[in-house]
Amino acid sequence: MREFKLKSFDNTEIYCRLWDDVQNPKGVIQLLHGMSEYAGRYDEFARYLNTRGYIVFGDDHRAHGLTETDQNRGKHPGNIFKKTLNDELFFREWLKSQYYLPVFLMGHSYGSFLSQAFAQEGTDVKAIALIGSGHMRDLFNFGKIAVAPIFLVARNWRPRIVNRVSDNFQKFKGDEGKLQWANSVRARREEVLADPLAHQNMSVGFDFYMMKETSKLYGKKAQAKLNPATAIGIFSGDADSVGQMGKGVKKLDKMYRQNGIKTELHLYPGARHEVFYDWCGEQMQKDVADFFDKFIIYEQTSIDDLCK
Repeated sequence: MREFKLKSFDNTEIYCRLWDDVQNPKGVIQLLHGMSEYAGRYDEFARYLNTRGYIVFGDDHRAHGLTETDQNRGKHPGNIFKKTLNDELFFREWLKSQYYLPVFLMGHSYGSFLSQAFAQEGTDVKAIALIGSGHMRDLFNFGKIAVAPIFLVARNWRPRIVNRVSDNFQKFKGDEGKLQWANSVRARREEVLADPLAHQNMSVGFDFYMMKETSKLYGKKAQAKLNPATAIGIFSGDADSVGQMGKGVKKLDKMYRQNGIKTELHLYPGARHEVFYDWCGEQMQKDVADFFDKFIIYEQTSIDDLCK
């Protein structure tokens, strides 16, 4: 893995990671990580994708990881969601110019909502994998209204109570410890809690802009911007609260299909939010690679055949 900084569309330096130890690459996967983490957490997943012939690129999004200092992590000036989306559009064009290979998109959690927005930006991306995602219109519409008064007076405040609630949210019978909602494998949860670049407190501004921008994605005008030539794979645990225990991702899948988008839906029994490192992680990672493999031969095959 190589680590470096790239100047984005507005000259902001973004910390990037590139897993490019691939002898005969067939494609590039642009990775969008989740909230309160960073691209480096996906090292194991990325190295597996390398063995499948894919170069993997990931950046530490604004307000996250090594893009920010220890003092500023969790916050960033302006509309963080929109700026990060523009970063990803910029990096896609950079990757296309560097490799002349198909560039696919893969987003987890917060990164999956950025990916949902990305799908409405008129790009020529052929395939997007949404991991740990959901249909968040109602929840985020309520959330942005609830947070708005605090945002007006304290947008940079990073309340500790959110992580404290998250630590003990959604207990599972027979399980112990914090972050049970995130993963059924306790050792994986302990890795997150011990990681100084993960599980940080996010600012009110971050939460507000995420909910504000994501809640816009489900209206008719927004859906009309979807490209029917882009296929979407949805990968989720059926015990993931973000996906409403499977109900939310099924709703998302239905929305895309109603708009002429070809989809694949993969639900993993008993798996929770970080499905790629849950009990089914190996199978899930294989399923993602298999999904992207279909689009390496995209030019020779119709999209209808690929998503059967």
